[in-house]
Amino acid sequence: DSIIINHYTMLSKQMGYPIYPSESLINVLGNYYLANNRLDKAELFYKMNVKNYPRSCQSLHCLGSFYEKNGERANAIEWYTKELQVKENRDTRKKINKLKK
Repeated sequence: DSIIINHYTMLSKQMGYPIYPSESLINVLGNYYLANNRLDKAELFYKMNVKNYPRSCQSLHCLGSFYEKNGERANAIEWYTKELQVKENRDTRKKINKLKK
């Protein structure tokens, strides 16, 4: 994770404007760490995507799913709600309603 952050920080300085790792790459890394029960790393990558792509439904949804899978209902609802603020999604709305029960 620090290698990726340092690499893109250096590239941004060299180019004179922000350069971010691709959203899909970071999601793959988050999913990898989640599948391998490295929750700290998975959360870090999902949060990195939300920071870099704050209006991306995919990034917001992935962070919500992460929290849902870890039993953090309040955090899952928060991030799913943020996703819906960007774009309405029937399936996400259902997830929120289920989590609120």
